[in-house]
Amino acid sequence: MKTKKAANGILTVFLTVMILFTLFGDALYRLTLPKVVTERLIRTAFPVTVTGMDGTTIKTQRIAYAILQEALNENEVYVLKETEEGTFLEKRQVKTGEILDEWIEVTDGLSGKANVVIGSDRELKDGSPVIATEWNEQIAVHMARERGENNPEASSYIRKGLQRNVVYLVLVTIATVFFALLCKKVMRKRWKLFYMPFIILWCVLVCFFLKEHILIPGEWIPDKLIDWNGWIENRKMFPL
Repeated sequence: MKTKKAANGILTVFLTVMILFTLFGDALYRLTLPKVVTERLIRTAFPVTVTGMDGTTIKTQRIAYAILQEALNENEVYVLKETEEGTFLEKRQVKTGEILDEWIEVTDGLSGKANVVIGSDRELKDGSPVIATEWNEQIAVHMARERGENNPEASSYIRKGLQRNVVYLVLVTIATVFFALLCKKVMRKRWKLFYMPFIILWCVLVCFFLKEHILIPGEWIPDKLIDWNGWIENRKMFPL
């Protein structure tokens, strides 16, 4: 009897894990990918002063391609490369010219259609797959750290999000135990027949809930989700 019960438990766990990985495999993979914000090259009017032969000066404008200065790292930028396998990073060497406010002229190395990375939620590597997204608090926190600054509002948002994670997990655990005990009492002997389907369905519903509500700072996520040392080291390197 005990052997049969143990076998049923192992089978339940196995089926649950297989279903969860089937439903959420892509979401788990996307979780490991850096999230980036991009900006296309824009045509910017740079002021030019022309001096005539008679000594008179004329102020005019020169149109040139430019990128945001924050995208530049020692004359290198990351651009998005679209392939059939997905979206990847490609590091480019660029030559720059004049500066106008937050924009800097690009004289060589990029075409007008290039999607230049201006922000990310973690460190980037050449050739890495990425996901293009909109600007958010996680990216704001990481970029502020890159500049040696502090972003209290974004940090507070993530800190509160992590606190909500704990509350959600506690509530989900309490709800799971309560619902299981209630079903066991109502169904009595029939509970054994519905035990396995109930556990599997409940785990799927919980994962759907957590997928939509759990917030994890991108800097904490290692290249492989099962790299526990990576999680610990990243957490130490990037405290909130």
